[in-house]
Amino acid sequence: SPLQIPQQVNFNPGLNLQYNETVKLQFQGASGMVNLLDGFSYTRDIDTFTFGAYNVRPKLEFDEMQNVSKHRYEYFLTSQRLPGEEYSEINPFIYADGRTTPPSLQREAFENNFLSSGIRATGLSLVAIGIAINLIMATWVFINRKKRPVRVSQPLFLGFICFGSIMSLIAIILISFDESYGVSATYLGKMCNAALWFFFLGYLIVYSTLFSKLWRINKVLSLHRRVVKPIHVAAPATILITCAIIVLVVWVIVDPLKWDRQTIDDFTGETFGRCSSRYVTVYISVLTALCVIATFIAGIMAYKCKDISDEFAETRYIFTAILTQVQVWIIGIPIIILVNSMSVNATYIAKALLVFIFAVSVVLLVIGPKILSSLGIGLGENNRKRGKFGSKDKTSKDKAGDNAGGVHVSGFNPPSPASTISGVKSTVVDK
Repeated sequence: SPLQIPQQVNFNPGLNLQYNETVKLQFQGASGMVNLLDGFSYTRDIDTFTFGAYNVRPKLEFDEMQNVSKHRYEYFLTSQRLPGEEYSEINPFIYADGRTTPPSLQREAFENNFLSSGIRATGLSLVAIGIAINLIMATWVFINRKKRPVRVSQPLFLGFICFGSIMSLIAIILISFDESYGVSATYLGKMCNAALWFFFLGYLIVYSTLFSKLWRINKVLSLHRRVVKPIHVAAPATILITCAIIVLVVWVIVDPLKWDRQTIDDFTGETFGRCSSRYVTVYISVLTALCVIATFIAGIMAYKCKDISDEFAETRYIFTAILTQVQVWIIGIPIIILVNSMSVNATYIAKALLVFIFAVSVVLLVIGPKILSSLGIGLGENNRKRGKFGSKDKTSKDKAGDNAGGVHVSGFNPPSPASTISGVKSTVVDK
């Protein structure tokens, strides 16, 4: 083994002179010239060693005194490396079957269940498509933010919906790696934790934004002389997101996810890598409950706003998005649970599809119809709804007479004497 001379630390330099001179010496040792390398450990230079590979061969000998045959072993030098030279073969290496060629493996190389490059490319393609759709939608909203179809839909909230969707899509990128792509187990564990942050916070941002958007327009069309700013309807979203952040922070500090690769078949040597922590079920359950609450209150508010024009509330499209995603989750989650310890590729693609459908469906169903409407493609809706331009609302007639039509919302409806109800004026301020 390499010669190790312990390094002296924090002593009198005057007393260290002999030590310093000793480690600079070169001398002939039993295995050749000894030369110490400079550095922290003063390890012996590898070029001063003589290395040899030995072949242990059994030999059957007859012991005449005991009248029995005994197995003995002989050592044969097969190759060696002299100081400063390359390895050279001395004798052939003979294997247990008597041949000089290595025997074939008794079993195939064990399976590590790495994520295949093709499946990974599919997942990353879904991310690219989803982000592209969200960016296109967000850009269209920004460009047309002063036009009535977008202005009445509250572009600030539409932007937050796109932002939350993109956050969820980033989670797919973070689960698209394993050791086969050169990432260490330490960084894989960090990516596991980051993926949870992006997905759950993105989900809560989307649905809490939908709730706040609907709640705000409902206040506008229900209250008298009330200025409704985004901050007035931000409390539920703030509470849900804050609770999620607290749970995620506690999880990361107390019991963070770690990348764990375990042998699942001792005979074949097959391994399987996954993110795991001791109380993962508890934390996931709490975060899932927060997501269910956000989805539920968004659905309830959409129901309350069902009589509001789609120009303001998009309730039927929100209902469609919620129902679509509930069906997908009901089908997808059991599949993920079943294949989680069976197939890395199936688990990955199932998770990627679920996140993709969530992130894209809401944006397409909320913003998509507005783009179609701007292109002159109408999807049709009931004209007898609150806030519908030019509609004859029965409640309005009761309050303002037969000459009143619809509800005037400052900043939403164009000013018109026929669309204003005396004494009823609500304002939405995007500040």
